[in-house]
Amino acid sequence: MRLFLLSPSSFRSSSFSTTLLRPLRYPSRPLPFPRSRTIGTTSEPRAFPESGFDTIDTTVLIEEETLPGYLAEGYYPARVGEVLNSRYQILTKLGFGSASTVWLCRDLKERCYRVLKVHVRSRRPPQEIEVLKHLRSLPGDEHPGESYIRLPLDFFEVIGPHGVHPCLL
Repeated sequence: MRLFLLSPSSFRSSSFSTTLLRPLRYPSRPLPFPRSRTIGTTSEPRAFPESGFDTIDTTVLIEEETLPGYLAEGYYPARVGEVLNSRYQILTKLGFGSASTVWLCRDLKERCYRVLKVHVRSRRPPQEIEVLKHLRSLPGDEHPGESYIRLPLDFFEVIGPHGVHPCLL
């Protein structure tokens, strides 16, 4: 996904359509973790407390549970602290939708933060993943718009209690 910024001068410009959108610059490398005492090439998963905080009543519907057509068995039951694909530790939930949940993770190998999208289970891969795989397979430098498309860093699947869930990083 590419973000765009409206420049204030674009509203006053006679060439509004050509100056309206300009791409934001992303960091050339991931943001690092704060300095750690961990020795070795990978970071150890963090341990999260299991008490000392308020818990949510399980009978109260929250977030994606309030969506029409919500089925609990469709979503992967991710837990804070869980490590997926032997590499990405879930830190907190960032968002949800009818087809996925989005999580902030720590990449234990690269020692940086990542965003993970976990799709609901389905009989076939989400079209988003198929399109992204196709774009990734194309030879580079063939289209001037290539630099405006941000491709995911990784694809993998997690097995939940009711089936397989495709994941995008």
